[in-house]
Amino acid sequence: MTNLLTEDVSENEIKSALYTGIAYLVGLVFPVLLYFIITSSSLVALAFSVVFAAIALSIVGIVVSVASESLSIKGKVLEMVATGLGAATLSYLFGTLVQKVFGITA
Repeated sequence: MTNLLTEDVSENEIKSALYTGIAYLVGLVFPVLLYFIITSSSLVALAFSVVFAAIALSIVGIVVSVASESLSIKGKVLEMVATGLGAATLSYLFGTLVQKVFGITA
């Protein structure tokens, strides 16, 4: 058990973690940034945010498909968009449920 805690971290693992963190931040910026730009209506900002998230997920799906050389671009894009927007929808519904159960008001 102690070997797991004292094992050396290779340079590739650090690079991978760095790339993952940067990709996460870049993916986060575009949908959230719209709420700061579109201040007139949160519903309009939400609509644009969903569209931009779908575009970003599509780009990631295309890159993964091209990099793998064996996956269908259309299939991978549909998988990425459905998974990403599905997770966002479930998160929103869970937040709404928690808000109603605990009487939280915004």
